[in-house]
Amino acid sequence: MTHTVFPLSSADVGDLQASFLTLLSPFDHPTVDAWRVAVNRTLRPLFGADMATFAMPPSNGKREYLSEQIDYDALKPSYPEWLEMCEPQFRTIERAVALGAFSRKMLYLPNWSWFHRSAYYNDFVVPLRAYDSIGIHVRAGRENRVCCLLFHHERPTGKRFGRRGIALARLILPVFKSAVRTCLHLREHHADVSSAIDGLSDGVVLADSQGRPLHQNPALGEMLAFEPDRDRLGKVIGDVAVALSRFAALPAKTDEGALRGPVSRALDTACASYRVSASYLAGSHAGDDTVVLVTVQRATSSLPSQSIMRERFSLTKRECQVAEFLARGKSDAAIARALGISAHTARHHAENVRLRLGVHSREDVETALRRPGGAPAPALRPHRSCH
Repeated sequence: MTHTVFPLSSADVGDLQASFLTLLSPFDHPTVDAWRVAVNRTLRPLFGADMATFAMPPSNGKREYLSEQIDYDALKPSYPEWLEMCEPQFRTIERAVALGAFSRKMLYLPNWSWFHRSAYYNDFVVPLRAYDSIGIHVRAGRENRVCCLLFHHERPTGKRFGRRGIALARLILPVFKSAVRTCLHLREHHADVSSAIDGLSDGVVLADSQGRPLHQNPALGEMLAFEPDRDRLGKVIGDVAVALSRFAALPAKTDEGALRGPVSRALDTACASYRVSASYLAGSHAGDDTVVLVTVQRATSSLPSQSIMRERFSLTKRECQVAEFLARGKSDAAIARALGISAHTARHHAENVRLRLGVHSREDVETALRRPGGAPAPALRPHRSCH
């Protein structure tokens, strides 16, 4: 195939350089979607297009097809379903990937006349007013998924992309391929990290430089769910993340992906004692400059978790909380204040805990919770005083 040479004006060269810079700078933007919007806005005038779309495999509820001119969510059927309808006849996806950069006519030849009679053209292209189209398609990521840029003219006659558009698309192709492969690689790396921390028994959260959680593991979720002072614990987690993220502003940095720290703080609540530690992770979350790994260790970890208490002793969620207070030697009044309940209700829960654990006194609650073998003692009958 011969490639047509076309002259580039100084404005064309400037637009092309801006396009390369935007494509190769996904981490200059707060999110991947913000980067995709910037790419569409930069490349649309370069191609002289009326509409631009950037498609990537979706993650975390994000949209696969992102465009400021086309509402893909409102299309019925959806755009991917339209492609599946055309795939058996035209093999459009594989042809698009094989071509890399293409016009619609290149994609559908030798079925060009049939294409204009198809339901895809009359029920999708015409209502959408996406008459003249060019695209850039690549496969990337572990699952070898398709990523693409699509550009359209909205009028049935008039300006067309032509040979100039195809030549520009071929110039953009290798830069686009490098950009999406890097972005998907870092997304997959983040997924690996998230999966690994989910299996840890300590609480772990990935937070951004503002202390906002990006991902937390189930162990931390359980700690927060059963901690009455969870808001205070959450604030400490955010504080240590912010404190450590200040390393990012220092002139000297460690290599990408290296750990820094840790920064640690202790926290005592009425229910437990915690050690919150943070480490700095550079460049490990696609679309964010800083990711901080925060671990939360509970000093009372020798007690069974509250989920185990519920299963082993048939305690309610509230009774699990009361049991931990009792194991720490807290009075009914202290339990009532910590849980925001009346002293009478706290005393009632404490009595139920002792009955289910098979002990007579508060002092025996901790021993019963840690009893080897996991089986509770036989349930006690309520003591009846003589009148």
